[in-house]
Amino acid sequence: GIAELSRLISLEPDFVDAFLSIPTGRVDEKVFAILLETLYVALERQPEQAELHYHCGRVLARLGRDDAAIDETERAVSINPKFTRALIELGKLYSRTDRTFDAMTRLERAVAEGAEYADVFCMLGNLYRDQGQVARARRAYHRALTLNHRYEEARTALEALPV
Repeated sequence: GIAELSRLISLEPDFVDAFLSIPTGRVDEKVFAILLETLYVALERQPEQAELHYHCGRVLARLGRDDAAIDETERAVSINPKFTRALIELGKLYSRTDRTFDAMTRLERAVAEGAEYADVFCMLGNLYRDQGQVARARRAYHRALTLNHRYEEARTALEALPV
């Protein structure tokens, strides 16, 4: 079953997104362990496929293995340096593991590659704010609100910045 599933995932890596969209607690951890094993089998056949490394990283993160998730997602970016979803995922992972500079670098690179998303700018704003870079935080929050004028998290964060 794992070999057949790995072939399916190799052909359609976004199949993994369906599993990852299920809320935490709704699926047994064993399902994600099997999914991870399946991804490893697919990667043995296609180690150069950036999307497989990206999805492997996301499953590892879901399993709470952040360091391994970072390694796999960095492999995805080394294969495809313009892979914005992987760069954004790295920003989240590095932020979660208190590697603020690395998080900012990956998110800035994602933006440079065209990731014009309000949540990315809001994350950047939070990182800049936490580093005391108020002017950069303000610009990032403004950009988030330009992209989504209803984004309350960005609006609240912007209003909370010192004058």
